[in-house]
Formats: sequence, C-alpha cells, structure tokens
Amino acid sequence: MVDEKKAAAAKVLVVVQAEADKAADAAKSAGTQALLLRMDQLECDSKLCKAVVEAAQKIAEGTVVVGMSATAGKVMLMVSSPKALHSKLKAGDVVKAVMPTLGGKGGGKPNFAQGQGSKVDAVDAAIAQVLGIAKEKLGVDASKVSMADCTAKARTGPDAATLKKMSSEQYLAEFKLQENLEELVNMVLKQKPANPYEAMADFLKEISFS
Repeated sequence: MVDEKKAAAAKVLVVVQAEADKAADAAKSAGTQALLLRMDQLECDSKLCKAVVEAAQKIAEGTVVVGMSATAGKVMLMVSSPKALHSKLKAGDVVKAVMPTLGGKGGGKPNFAQGQGSKVDAVDAAIAQVLGIAKEKLGVDASKVSMADCTAKARTGPDAATLKKMSSEQYLAEFKLQENLEELVNMVLKQKPANPYEAMADFLKEISFS
C-alpha cells in the first residue's frame, strides 16, 4: 500500500511539475514578475511543493514564484524570490503578511519562505492578497503577474484492481484512447514529420492523463 501511494504521488508530481515548468517558461518569455502556481493535488506535501517551486524558479530566474496547495483542512503557501528582487520583495515578508489571512503562521528568508494555515475557504482572498503585494512591491501592473493551475491535468486514474474489472469499452472511455489515437494519427498524417515516432511520443506526453 505504501509503495502504491508513493507511485501515485510520483505520478502526480511529474504532471504538476510539467505544468509548472510550462507556466514558468511562459512567464520568462513574457517578462512576468510574479507567478503563482496552484498545486492542490500535491496535498500540502512540503517536500513536493518546494521541489516544484524551486524548479520553476530556476526556469523563470527573474520571477517571484509563489506556490499554493490546499486540501480539505489545510493550505500551504511558499514564496521564492530571486536575489535581484530582494530590494523590492522578500519571500519572508510576503508569507508573514499573507498567513494571517489563511489562519496560520510562517516565515523564512528573503529568497524562500513558507507557511501553513487552516482557513481553506480564504484561499481566493489569499491569492488576491499575494498578487496585490507583488504588484505593489514590484511596481508592476496586472499584466506582469499571473497564476497557473498546475493540477488541472493531474490525476492518478483508477487503481489496478479497478482497471482489471473494466470492460474493453470502459477502458477505452476512461482513457479516451480511441479519440486520442485518432487525433494522433491525423496529426502525423497532416504534419508528416521526419521521425513520426518521436512526434507521437511528444503528443502522448501532452495528453497523458488529461
């Protein structure tokens, strides 16, 4: 059971990280000053959340990266601020300012800080507060701050026992195999890539568990 939970968590982490990396890459290209990542399916696991935030920070090195993960009973906030922006915005200051809204405490250093609270119903207010602080401290307008839901595509799917009980029709429907394979074939025939198998592999990565 423990191994299954670890495998499921690892699968979710891969998808969440991929979505976060895409968001960070887009933020870097757009010159975004602050990026907030929703990572609810990481279930407030501090180790996993920190890994995602730090990886995104490495991609968007000039951007303040904020991670937020909420469950039914708690919410976690993480802030990573690049050294070049410390004179304007320190991670610890943001966490200390926002955590009362989330009914908790937290703190840290100028480059990284985190906190945990229990007011899950205050998540939207906390997000607005974080983005407001970022705009004020960094001196930018709304076009330079953004939010990405990194869990929209994350899912673990049915467990092995459930899958074995499915009929062929149910299995096809569960993973949208028929429609995805048809789209895959149409894409290859339309683009006629030099290496169709590489192109198909890239396509399948994009639709995995979506």
